[in-house]
Amino acid sequence: MQVAQPPKGWFVHQPEDLAKHLQPLGEGTALRYFDGAVPDWPTALSTSIPRRRVVCDLVDRFLQFDTTGKPVVTLLLAAGCEGKTTAMLQAAYAIVEGKNDWRILQRRDESQPLVVKDILAVLDDDYRWLLLLDEADNAAVQLQDLLKQLPQTQNGRVHALLACRDTDWLASEAENLNWTSADFHKEYLIGLDASDAEAIVQCWQAYGQAGLGDLAKQPETEWAAILERQAKEEASNRSGAFFGALLAVRSGSDLRKRARVLLEHLGRRPIPSGGTLRDALAYIAAMHAEGLEFLSRPVLGQVLGCPAGKLHREVLVPLGQEAAATTTSSFIFTRHRLIAETLVSVLENEFGEDIGALYVALGKAAMDALTIASLPENPKEWRFEISNHFFAQDRKDLAFNIAQGVLDRESTNSLTRIHVANLYRRANLPDQAIRVFKELTTPPKERAFYFEWGVAEGECDNFVENAMLAAYSISDQSSGRRVDNKQATTILAGLGVPFGALYDAYGSSAFRDARMAVAILGLTLKPDNRSEAHLGTHQRETEAQGANAPNLEQAIPLLQAGIAAAAQIGLDARIGELVSQAEEITFSGLEELIFAFAQSKNTSRQE
Repeated sequence: MQVAQPPKGWFVHQPEDLAKHLQPLGEGTALRYFDGAVPDWPTALSTSIPRRRVVCDLVDRFLQFDTTGKPVVTLLLAAGCEGKTTAMLQAAYAIVEGKNDWRILQRRDESQPLVVKDILAVLDDDYRWLLLLDEADNAAVQLQDLLKQLPQTQNGRVHALLACRDTDWLASEAENLNWTSADFHKEYLIGLDASDAEAIVQCWQAYGQAGLGDLAKQPETEWAAILERQAKEEASNRSGAFFGALLAVRSGSDLRKRARVLLEHLGRRPIPSGGTLRDALAYIAAMHAEGLEFLSRPVLGQVLGCPAGKLHREVLVPLGQEAAATTTSSFIFTRHRLIAETLVSVLENEFGEDIGALYVALGKAAMDALTIASLPENPKEWRFEISNHFFAQDRKDLAFNIAQGVLDRESTNSLTRIHVANLYRRANLPDQAIRVFKELTTPPKERAFYFEWGVAEGECDNFVENAMLAAYSISDQSSGRRVDNKQATTILAGLGVPFGALYDAYGSSAFRDARMAVAILGLTLKPDNRSEAHLGTHQRETEAQGANAPNLEQAIPLLQAGIAAAAQIGLDARIGELVSQAEEITFSGLEELIFAFAQSKNTSRQE
């Protein structure tokens, strides 16, 4: 009987159709799988590929489905590249083997959603159903809704086998779901035991020298032990211990050669954008090699100019078949970070690829994708974290280029501009930071914008500009939202610096008293340790210079007097265009905050 057409990205399998894959693999297919090709049904079900112990554990969970009356939902958790997809496919077939009244409904594209009404339409009452979902973290909520909405006729007839990276599952809302309506169980695929290692080595051995690779150089009696030991070593160093061990013992000596051959081959494989699969892999490897694990489908599609509807079929699937890349429900990686590092080295040193330019292009593409479709979901990583990553590695020029590229795409985003300027200032290039601030033509309502600009001016010894910008950043005019304790204490602690420098330069008591005023105001609040130390320094040094500690009613007028005195010295014309005149700056919000904290402290003392 014909079942309804499944939605896009889903496929219905009959047990008898899958049975035809129970045969040995050809050498080429087997070697690609050993090298890390993403497994499909023909590979996973082949008699050439061993069934690891966890496969039996998964199948056993479904043996009692008739007695519970509940859906059986079993989840296989593992780190990336531990072999969970192979195990899931093998277990799924074993569950339905020889049972013609069963059907498997598999999601083959992990980016496709589980839409309950669309799946319910496929679940024909004439069959028992096994739903098969890899990278299941993004569909667990919908799966639970689906199981709750099953009609009475399908009670105990619809079950699910799931697989997911352990970190993705734990980081998602799926981990906190209540599965009381199902017979829910987790299985873990961790490391490699002796029996699994022996089975894998025998599998390799069937393909001779090509299958064994470097392992053939070792005594035959030690092959399984070497593989098991390598898996344990990999587990202590990085994720993907299973595949990392396979990689190390089979291909360690010629990994670079394999990378070169792969890149040459992929360079001859065009994609819809007019580029090649090598271009796609270059972006993926560049991110994975740096441990930047947030390259999503929208960003990769955007940077390649590849339509979203074609990315899975014409880029990700071929890369998976070539043992080049793999995906989770959200992100894209190479099969192992060691592979990524090798690919990047070969691309840079043998193909002349400008790796830094790839990160710049990705940053721009992420912002373009965000503009077009409110994607990616993780703009913070592209706006800030990627440039911070390279800055922390002392690759500052690359960090500047990435951050500037992002800013070019969203020049009106004040937070992005603050970040770019902050990078320059932290690199002891405050003049470049000032340039970034002055390029903005429309003044933003953002306190941090003016304060960071003021600090940069101070580092160029422009203390009038420093004082005016910092004062404006804490004023009523700089933001539509009232200043809070953290903002106020940070700014007041910073404001004391230019007032101190201006007192040293001009000797006016207005600057000394203003510095004392910001110390008193800041210490009335609840500063963190760093701000408290700076405020204490301002207070002690101004006391030594003859300043008297004002009461709170006197402090803000003294602050305003210091600002007015600074404005009389002369101010950069560009700053004068953006901020209010000294006599127009007010501090009602700061005053209200100060007195609220003062009253709270007095109340606490009285109690």
